[in-house]
Amino acid sequence: MDSKLKIAILISGQPRFVYSLSYKTIKEKLINKYDCDFYCHCWFSDEIMTTAPWAGIKNFKCNGKELELIKLLYNPIGFEYDSPIKTNEIYNFKSQTSSPSTPYNLSSMYKSMKRSYEIFDKNRPKNNEYDIYIKLRYDVIIDNIPDLETLDKNYLYFANHNGDKHLANNMIISTDINLFSYIMCIYDKMVEFDNESIFLNDEHYISHLIHKYKLPYKLLPLYIFYPKLPQDYNNKIAI
Repeated sequence: MDSKLKIAILISGQPRFVYSLSYKTIKEKLINKYDCDFYCHCWFSDEIMTTAPWAGIKNFKCNGKELELIKLLYNPIGFEYDSPIKTNEIYNFKSQTSSPSTPYNLSSMYKSMKRSYEIFDKNRPKNNEYDIYIKLRYDVIIDNIPDLETLDKNYLYFANHNGDKHLANNMIISTDINLFSYIMCIYDKMVEFDNESIFLNDEHYISHLIHKYKLPYKLLPLYIFYPKLPQDYNNKIAI
């Protein structure tokens, strides 16, 4: 490890494919190069969980080992898990959406992001700020990443998938904690955005958040997230 950068990495969501190609690329591109601290949250259940339509897979069921694997692989400073949100706990969104399951999927994703930030805020060293803050999912596959030493201060960085109007949050890098908190707590803005008739979609919500609050950001070709994974991907150990 040559870099002196101190990085906080927050991972959230369903614990899909914890021990797989995803972890291999996180280890190769981040853990082996930088001083990384992890703060993790996940949904955990013995029952089948509904996956978002954009995940490219069918419904997901934990195999029972995910919690221990997260502890073993990431040695998180803070780690908590909750039972999945029930569908009857979801706010009744009025805005248009491309899928009837999106209100549930998006609420679950954003709430887990917020929970990971709460875990971070509760457990982080109070006298030691980080240089970089990164939001990840357990199933993200990092294909390429820039030298984090070269990133400008006080910016959010997004992968350039679909331009400025469709920012995605599979992986977000921030060089400012206040900007990072906006993204991680977008769950608190969902009702507000629905009342503004924003199309109920992750890219639309993230982009609206950025532009509404004039948050400084840049686009980078950071990673490839595979849209279609083999059904036995969870069993394909790639380490």
